[in-house]
Amino acid sequence: MKINYLHIGKTAGTSFRVSVQSNKKLNEIIVYNSHKLRMPDVVKGKVLFAVRDPLSRFVSAFYHRQKKLRRHREEGMDSTWYSNEIKSLDKYPDINMLLSDLFSENRKRNLSAKRAISNIMHLGIYGSYWYWFKSGKYLKSNIDRIYQVIRQENFNSDMILLAEKLDAVPIEIAQTRVGDKKINPVESTYFERLLSYLKKEYEFIEILQEHQLLSKDYLKERCQESRRHSLDFYHSELQGNSKLRRVKHFFSKVWQ
Repeated sequence: MKINYLHIGKTAGTSFRVSVQSNKKLNEIIVYNSHKLRMPDVVKGKVLFAVRDPLSRFVSAFYHRQKKLRRHREEGMDSTWYSNEIKSLDKYPDINMLLSDLFSENRKRNLSAKRAISNIMHLGIYGSYWYWFKSGKYLKSNIDRIYQVIRQENFNSDMILLAEKLDAVPIEIAQTRVGDKKINPVESTYFERLLSYLKKEYEFIEILQEHQLLSKDYLKERCQESRRHSLDFYHSELQGNSKLRRVKHFFSKVWQ
């Protein structure tokens, strides 16, 4: 049996690959693919993939590309960078600047933000879960082909479950990264509007819940481990800072 892994960006895909490659049996069963492979491209057989709370994924994707751009500038640019993405990241170094234009009533600012989102990898072509699953109708008609859904927020426990199901224990699990010191939280002004903007992404999650591939509590829990790490991180970084209250408010809303 072969199971194709669909690599959805910013859902611990690299940690998944390292964990699978370190386990001989999993490495024989699971086929790790690039971001480009979609479920319709897999003609037959099972697939598995990971998900993440859409809001968290959106923020992470933005700062992931900002961080990579900084690093590549320090080390020397490579051919994977496109001029339009660089221009967009330079124009919007902070996510709140991007959201300010995205939700602006000024048409020029609004179009500028939408153009930037389409230019930034993991926000543009790979920004939506629906890139990999075509439509709700397609997803529902192929739901039985999904072997397992891994929650990025519960990566360790879900990887252990996968290894147990495939009789591949014990498994050495690669650690996922927690936070970036340069990440700024989403301001409360934009929070509700960002949730609304990501409505179709939450609809994807809801379909998985309806078919019992994710628990009904998934979006409510937001995984206590991730919440604890994030709050501890920002508390240590912003202790005594006037922004601390707003940061705590943001994370309590995300994971409430």
